[in-house]
Amino acid sequence: MPVFWSQEELAQLEGSYLLSQIADRNEAIAEDYHSICQVAPELYDLCSLEEFKWARMCVCSRNFGLQIDGHRTSALVPHADMLNHFRPRETKWTFDEEKQAFTITTLQSIPAGAQVYDSYGQKCNHRFLLNYGFAVEDNRELDGFCPNEVPIELSVSLDDPCFQKKVEFWTRGENASFAAAVAAVTTSQSQQAVINAVEVAVHQQETDIAPVKRVRVCVSNNENTRLLFSLLRTLVCTEDELSALSTDMVSRSLFGLDTKSSQPLYRSCRDIRHPVSLRNERATMRLLLDTVSIALSRYPTTLSKDTSDLMDEVSFPRFSNRRHAKIQVKGEKEVLTHFAKWANTALEVMDLIQEGQSIERTIANIEECGLHHTIIRYCADVLTALQREEMKNLRRRA
Repeated sequence: MPVFWSQEELAQLEGSYLLSQIADRNEAIAEDYHSICQVAPELYDLCSLEEFKWARMCVCSRNFGLQIDGHRTSALVPHADMLNHFRPRETKWTFDEEKQAFTITTLQSIPAGAQVYDSYGQKCNHRFLLNYGFAVEDNRELDGFCPNEVPIELSVSLDDPCFQKKVEFWTRGENASFAAAVAAVTTSQSQQAVINAVEVAVHQQETDIAPVKRVRVCVSNNENTRLLFSLLRTLVCTEDELSALSTDMVSRSLFGLDTKSSQPLYRSCRDIRHPVSLRNERATMRLLLDTVSIALSRYPTTLSKDTSDLMDEVSFPRFSNRRHAKIQVKGEKEVLTHFAKWANTALEVMDLIQEGQSIERTIANIEECGLHHTIIRYCADVLTALQREEMKNLRRRA
């Protein structure tokens, strides 16, 4: 497991967010060890920190979550914990109340002499590697979905001319004390005062949510992808756009929106599930491209190099820590590259919209290029609808 890896082995994860999770796990285990020793000093004599860590990770990687007599609990089950992982699952396990025993039942015929597998669940490779010590080379479900994720961190830039208003919207309903702290100091127009207020709010834990938001995304148009786009749209809003989204009915009229309602168009930065405008969506995709490009630049190797390396089983032996690390970073780059393609493709289509050209033929060409279906659907549904709205707005202004 990575918590036991040498510095040389950890270096194989350079650029990966998993390094911080490994450090956090080691720190948490050390804190638990010393906390227990404060209450029971004899633990110092019973085991060292390294031995405690070994025992802790044995339990972490091998316990089964069960329900016994109506109570949720966890248990170590010798022999059952030796089954390797495989998807789709071939067996299921439970605690049988009638037999008062832990049971494993096959879901299909398994030939005599064949290995019996367990499924550890549909998980991102970082969870497999951190908790079990391995990464799955082709971590895809039968329908082609890959649960590998990458966290993307976003925050309001201190240089943003709408900083105070965006922070209020960014933290609405989540972080009132932080927003109040920022509002109190931004009247001085002192950037350092804002920085100090942010640091105080975070370090003194005046609020549970920092101004940085982290979204875990995978190659899918799921809820987290929609949340990512919503946050990005907020960050690139102009002052007029932000007012139209978050405040009064007068500013709403700037975008041809219903002025009869006095309610904000969106409750928070998490709710902007549709493009605000062509300008905003273009800026959104540029910010997305910049964000994933920066993340990709942190790795010392490219995705193509990782793919090539994994074909070399001499340098990257099967089941070795070196190979598992390579599988992990390759999976992260696949997700980041997917969103880079999404942003680039969207920008190309929006260039045509800006020029007043039809985008139907371009979308047909995109479908033939073998791009992921989520990108095709975004272009066909979201950008086509955006083009129609832009045409309406032009006619309204004319």
